[in-house]
Amino acid sequence: MPQIYWGFEHQLSNGSPAPFAFENNLKTWISLVKKGHAKLYIGLAMYKAGSNARDNTGIPEWKRYDNIISRQVEAGRASGAVAGYCFYEYGSFQEDICQKEVKNLLKVFR
Repeated sequence: MPQIYWGFEHQLSNGSPAPFAFENNLKTWISLVKKGHAKLYIGLAMYKAGSNARDNTGIPEWKRYDNIISRQVEAGRASGAVAGYCFYEYGSFQEDICQKEVKNLLKVFR
């Protein structure tokens, strides 16, 4: 279960797209799983929802959007290669700052 705790727009300090940004990272793990027989579960960073987590984009993506986690789950589903998700940290589901993100995630799981 890789911890893919970056958003979609994460950049390196020089402004270029980070190779570890969510979609790039997900593709890397999918290609590794295809070489074997393991199931892929991914860890997602609910604790970053609504936060100022640096991503080198000026105003952090986590501050600008409230649907990053739900889009990550949808991307995993669309890949056909992700068997499940784990969210860090559980207590974040109770934090006021995360509530919009939680609400959008619940729509995906209904």
